[in-house]
Amino acid sequence: MSATKHSHDRPTTDADLSTDYRAPVVATLLGVDRDGAVRVSVPGHGEARARVLSTVTRAVLHQASSGRQVLVHCEGADPSLPIITGLLEDPVEALLSLSAHEEHLVEAAGRDRVFRAEGSITLVCGEASLTLHADGRVVTRGVNVVSVASEQQRIQGSVVRIN
Repeated sequence: MSATKHSHDRPTTDADLSTDYRAPVVATLLGVDRDGAVRVSVPGHGEARARVLSTVTRAVLHQASSGRQVLVHCEGADPSLPIITGLLEDPVEALLSLSAHEEHLVEAAGRDRVFRAEGSITLVCGEASLTLHADGRVVTRGVNVVSVASEQQRIQGSVVRIN
């Protein structure tokens, strides 16, 4: 048996190249076409147009880099009919791609999230924003800003300016 290397650097043998398409397969994302079609490269088969499970949005796939690994199930064990069921995360690549000036989309379902930054963190939605500065300043901006309390609401500061 001769050894071969794939793009994900997992050593394989020639015997591994006959893929069982009844089980999930790691494929390579090639991109999303202008018409919204998602293209993947399925091992042992080649390029195919993929359908997408509803938990994986086309927007996320469009933002993902070409060459990213995805998990596919092949409908009826047919490699020309892949269905993307998820994106595989490479923790090292994720850390290396982080940049201080990069914007990130974060989805948090049912868990607390802590964000830390050396300078500031800004949340933006349309014309509204909330900026937390490392020096303790908090800046809230919006067309209409409403503050609601079910109990007591206090404004404290060494100086309080209204208008």
